[in-house]
This record gives sequence, C-alpha cells and structure tokens, in this order.
Amino acid sequence: MTTPLALTGQVVDVRDRPVALAIASTTPLALGPGTATTGHDGRFVLYFVYSGTVELVATSPRHGTSAPIMNAAVSLGADPVLVVLPPADDAMANGQFESGSLMSWTAGGDVPVTVTRASRSGYYALQLGGPFTAPEVTAQPAFGKQASDGPWIGSVEQVVELPAAPVSPTLSLMYLVSSTVPLSNELRAMVISGEMW
Repeated sequence: MTTPLALTGQVVDVRDRPVALAIASTTPLALGPGTATTGHDGRFVLYFVYSGTVELVATSPRHGTSAPIMNAAVSLGADPVLVVLPPADDAMANGQFESGSLMSWTAGGDVPVTVTRASRSGYYALQLGGPFTAPEVTAQPAFGKQASDGPWIGSVEQVVELPAAPVSPTLSLMYLVSSTVPLSNELRAMVISGEMW
C-alpha cells in the first residue's frame, strides 16, 4: 500500500490574517473529494499518491479567488504553501497581471517594464528593470556623478477610485528584489490621494 503524500499550506487575506472555511483545490485533483477546507487558522492538507507539482488555487465567499500557484510541491518534507486571497471588492483592474499585459496600468521611467511568466503565483508577473542602455548625459555631471550611476527608475501606476468612506482599505503586493546593482534594489509603493475637479 502506498502512503499518500501531503501538500500543506495556509490561506490568508491581504492583511496576512488566516482565512477559515476557504476551499483549496488542485489540478490534477487531490485524493478523496479533491478539495480541502481550511481550519480556523487558515491551514489545509491535500493528499496525493505521487510526488510532483500541481496547480493550487483557493477561494472563499468573503474574498476573491487566488491566482493559481503553478508549481506547488507534493513531496515528503515539502514546505507549506502560502496562498493569499484578494478582497472580494478588489478595486484594482488587472492587479495580478493575469491578462498577460499591462492593461489598466501606465508604465514609465528609464528602465523596461514588462509582464513576464516568472511569477510567484498566477500565470504572469510584472518585472521592473532588465537590460537597458543608460541615457547619454551631455552636460557635466554634478559632484562627480557618472551617467551610468543612475538611479534609473521603472514605474507603473493605476488610478483607482475608492468609495467616499472606505472601510480599512489595503494596498498589498508581493515582490522579489533581484539585483546586483546596489542602487537598483529598492521598491517603493506610493498611494497618492487626490481630488478630481
């Protein structure tokens, strides 16, 4: 008799709070009913006959559906998987870049802004930076700064209209800083409040 292998994880909301009674499911389906319901701590366990990787999603009536985690590991001793559910009333359009494009976003800055398949979850992610040619500086650099010093900035923005009296609005994102250049390994998220006249 084969001992089933477990895929364990936890489902949380964008404020990192456990989500009870969420449904976790995979493709291909797990053993038994093929789904698992999270406990009060947001944790779940799904069982499989064979090791490998599966596509994992979670959903909850009070939240949205997670972007799929494409390579959730099913093996002995695999680390638990963290699944983050977006809010049910998510105001961002294409917030997880699942359209495969920058639809609803405006890109800017000096460095490339691209949608890539190298993602933590979902089919796509945003990448700021990459190979580019530094702009040529024709004036004398101030204080010994060279044209190649940067800082070079890549940005994306989206205008979102919130209700007049939002209840605990949250801006959340997952990011990975991957750089060998000391000045280019910083990420800033800005929320700018403004009025339309």
